Amino acid sequence: MTEDIELLDPETEAEANQGPHDIKFWKTKYQENQETGEKFVKDITISYLKLIRVFYLLGFRRLDIDDAHIFVRIENSRVVKRVTITVVVDTFFDYLDEKEYYLDDEETLTRDMLKEKFLKSPGTYFKEDKLYRLKPETPIEFNRDTLENKYIYYKNGFVQISKAGIVFNDYSQLQNFIWESEILKRNYLAKPEASSPFEIFITKICSSKSADIETRVTAIKKIIGYYLHSYTDCDLRALLLTDSKITEDNEANGRTGKTLFCKSLGYMLSNDPENPGIKTFIDINGKDFDPKEKHKYQLVGFETKIICLNDLKRGFDVDCVYNDITEGVTVERKNMTPYKVKSKMIFTTNKTIKIEGDSSKARFLEFEFSDYFSRNHTPITEFKHRFFRDWNAEGWAAYDWFMFSCIEDYFKANCILDEPEHINLNARKLKETTSAEFIDYMTDLKIVFDEWYNKKDLFTNFCNRYEDYKNDQRFKQKKFSEWVKLYTKYNPEFETYNKENDEKRSDDVIEMCFRKAKTGPAGEKMPFDI
Repeated sequence: MTEDIELLDPETEAEANQGPHDIKFWKTKYQENQETGEKFVKDITISYLKLIRVFYLLGFRRLDIDDAHIFVRIENSRVVKRVTITVVVDTFFDYLDEKEYYLDDEETLTRDMLKEKFLKSPGTYFKEDKLYRLKPETPIEFNRDTLENKYIYYKNGFVQISKAGIVFNDYSQLQNFIWESEILKRNYLAKPEASSPFEIFITKICSSKSADIETRVTAIKKIIGYYLHSYTDCDLRALLLTDSKITEDNEANGRTGKTLFCKSLGYMLSNDPENPGIKTFIDINGKDFDPKEKHKYQLVGFETKIICLNDLKRGFDVDCVYNDITEGVTVERKNMTPYKVKSKMIFTTNKTIKIEGDSSKARFLEFEFSDYFSRNHTPITEFKHRFFRDWNAEGWAAYDWFMFSCIEDYFKANCILDEPEHINLNARKLKETTSAEFIDYMTDLKIVFDEWYNKKDLFTNFCNRYEDYKNDQRFKQKKFSEWVKLYTKYNPEFETYNKENDEKRSDDVIEMCFRKAKTGPAGEKMPFDI
């Protein structure tokens, strides 16, 4: 490390108004040609202190987040962009090219000579331990969403959304800093008359013959509002997106619009969400995600607002991400100090995921996409254009205003999310955790509630009906009993089977009884003790 030096503190008003070209950070040592008497440059000495001041006046700063440090550049009075040391070097050499005059009184030192000095040993002048001296003279405070306000930044100003409504402001009213990546590549426009194709897309993914579409649209709009509201000092929940279609072979089809939905959130939070260098919205391949791998979140940046684990593999255990959802993720990169980022998380899968127990249910919301869109009928087929890429200014404005309405709905609901009404979620979970043969067998029994059935007879009759199970030495009475419990758990007509209350023994005979479900106002199963 270099010696602990401070920035050059301006002592006068003139020094305070200095620009980078006002700082002479070098000293020239001359030698005279004995034959001609002309002076030439023998050596150049660089003042580290003054060089750091030049970097500072060029807008570079060190930004401290927890125990980690990054470098940023303030590109105008309130916009901050994350940079690498390479950017510092490139900007400095561009700055040298701007000097159209000799660099000393003797008119012997040229820009090329000064460049040569730095090029001989760039590591000497652009090392991190020297750039760490770029500590801001005043803290860099970012403009963040609050409990009651959401901010969205456009080229021509910024929008403030609250329960009271939508207000457009000029940047002169912005008090704190914003990330350059947060400024959307479009202007804020007044609300157009036409609805957005994206709003129609939302109604299509919510459509169902078995569930109320208006209830589902209301629920997903508030969920969109939750994810666009980048406020994390609250009880955080994760959204699990899956499909509603039940296939004969129990295979996942996908292509129902889940990825497009997730991208739509990124386009409200970042000016280029599909650019890997912009880290506001992070998409991680779920099939390659290993919860035990320490670099699993290495793509996540300090400014990340949403982390999407896309296309989770079969059997993913949600227990391993409990703390990531509620407390934030730990980002570990090679040769960097680990740091913590608190972001909102989304999980997508073509299969169902086991969400059991109070801990899981308190952390997850599950939403099924209808089968309206598929491999053979995509949003491009429906709308005759690609979302985002093919929109004109009015198309973007219609999309923006729909998203504004989602944020408003979320605030008006006091930031409380509803569990979306399901389509086939329980039926899919039952099929994926038992078998089609077992479901057929239980259906054909035509069970009478509150009557007693011989437990062993049920198992034996099932195995006699399906020889594959009869010949499978691994399929025992215990497994069959587990399936019976799952059948009652996922079937809305039944109360979940409880061994303590729903079994009785007489000599060597065990009997089981099935109870009719107690339901709430929306048709969901009520807790057993209500």
